[in-house]
Amino acid sequence: MANIVLNPGRFLEAGQHVQDGSPNRLPRADITVPAPQKQHEAYMLAEIEPQVHEDEWDVHRLQIRNHLQNELGIMVTHCSPHPLGVGLFAVRTTLIRDTLVAAFGFHYNGGHVVRFDNHDKGINWRVAHADRVGWIMFLGYPLDFRSTSYISRAVGLFGKLDYWQEVDAIPVRVLLRAYFDDVDLVPRRIVIKQFPNQGGQGESWTFGVFVLNNEFADLQPQDEDLPHVGAPPPPPDPPHHHGPAWDEINHHHGDEGVHLDSDKFLLAGPEVSVGRNEPVSSVASSYDALILPKAPVKKRDGKTILFDPVRRQSSRLRALSTDVAADPRMGIGKPRGKSAKKLKELAGITNLLSSGSILKESDFASDVHSETDSTPSDCSVSLLQKMGVEMCGLSLEEVAESKLGGQKLDLVPRPAKDEE
Repeated sequence: MANIVLNPGRFLEAGQHVQDGSPNRLPRADITVPAPQKQHEAYMLAEIEPQVHEDEWDVHRLQIRNHLQNELGIMVTHCSPHPLGVGLFAVRTTLIRDTLVAAFGFHYNGGHVVRFDNHDKGINWRVAHADRVGWIMFLGYPLDFRSTSYISRAVGLFGKLDYWQEVDAIPVRVLLRAYFDDVDLVPRRIVIKQFPNQGGQGESWTFGVFVLNNEFADLQPQDEDLPHVGAPPPPPDPPHHHGPAWDEINHHHGDEGVHLDSDKFLLAGPEVSVGRNEPVSSVASSYDALILPKAPVKKRDGKTILFDPVRRQSSRLRALSTDVAADPRMGIGKPRGKSAKKLKELAGITNLLSSGSILKESDFASDVHSETDSTPSDCSVSLLQKMGVEMCGLSLEEVAESKLGGQKLDLVPRPAKDEE
């Protein structure tokens, strides 16, 4: 706030007068508004030195306008009185205005110097603080005024609206975030008044204002670091990787014998004694968490299961398999038929069926199903002809049906070793 003294008499029209009211009149009212659009960038405020009485401002204002137009060759597009200075002037462009403002001043009547400022930077220009930001609750707020326009006007009495929660399960409550100067400057009650267009009796609504969580609004990050002078610093060293615990123990004990139980050492931690009754260092305990547990081994009837054919079968297939007898010819690595007899004879010659051997005579039992006749299945004559022509390159006469139906050839005897 600027404590300025203003004289309204110079700005009254004919027949107007001022009614000051009682001493209890409200000394001031604050309102916060958004930044306006700059539309008067060619306007400037004139101040003179040495100062003269306010009654002489009109004469000096005309002298300054004449000096700008006649002496400096600058067209003045506007000239009017101003309560805070000699007058308000406007030129053609913003560039000309900024040039005049940047100058130190101009002698215009031989005894006074005029200096120009921007139109919005007179003696009433002050800094405005918004040191706090936080949440505020309007309680008992009238429903018809729940809009950004009305809420922004209400907050403008003490601060600036930043955000408000439009969707709320409690309509008579308005939760908003705002910037304001101090908690003490936030009113406890706000009255919204509505007057009729023609004046007379209107309406008003009062609601409560409660300040909730808030903090300082001007918190800033740290300043940027200054660049390094000279060569850049070397990169940081990589973190030191400690070797396994037994490497440290071997390095500590040298070539001396170190006896430890690997399972107890990995699972017990620093309580295990190593070598000459010395406890394991803390480095050993840090590697205990890296030891993965052994995978459980499934056993059935005391035997380790290496392959379970029904593991991935559905319950329906397992139920059907119980009604079907197992085929004794199925198996992996089981000798059957003549092979079993020959292996049994070979085992007897080499004395593998002795009492201390792991092989037993029952392991070479012949399979009754292995001696069955393995006569090939019937095949059609047309298929045989097709196979003979396409695969063997025979002619049609050679694969005639009369030739394919001949008798079975006898086995050709092997020649004796003496005949070879």
